[in-house]
Amino acid sequence: MADRGNILNELTNQQLVDRYRFNRAGLNYLETVFGPALEPATMRHKMRELDAQVQQFYGLAQFPKVVGVIDGTHIRIQPPSEDEPSFVNRKGFHSINVQVVFDGFDRITNVVARWPGSAHDSRILQQSGLRNLFDEGHVPNGQYHLLGDSGYAGRRWLLTPYLNPQPGSQTAYNR
Repeated sequence: MADRGNILNELTNQQLVDRYRFNRAGLNYLETVFGPALEPATMRHKMRELDAQVQQFYGLAQFPKVVGVIDGTHIRIQPPSEDEPSFVNRKGFHSINVQVVFDGFDRITNVVARWPGSAHDSRILQQSGLRNLFDEGHVPNGQYHLLGDSGYAGRRWLLTPYLNPQPGSQTAYNR
């Protein structure tokens, strides 16, 4: 395949204005402002983003290799007309159980908002595409982790607290 080159270099300033409504200087300015946000999501780019998230979590809590925290939250709803009992959560009100993952920059990186309130957090994760990403190696398994509470079963990529921590390193880990 022949190298196409940059078509912007082949156009005159007037052709740029006619086609894009910006002259060369304007397009160069836009590229400097928006270029990083428009960079293709290559694997290298994704790895840089993951590394930045890891550094952020390490700065927050000295937890290495963590790219996010996961938990479920109940969003109160009106009782539905179909399958009403499955929407009653353990606290006795109707809800949707929403799985949310946040990164170290307080950005939501994953949401699953389709489960009735009676669904357990671990079941939602088990059925989610997020589990597939980690289990199938799309996120380098063992290299990056999520933090979850004791409602989740521990996995190689999902770190959960010790249920009965021993004094010392287990207590420090839970803290």
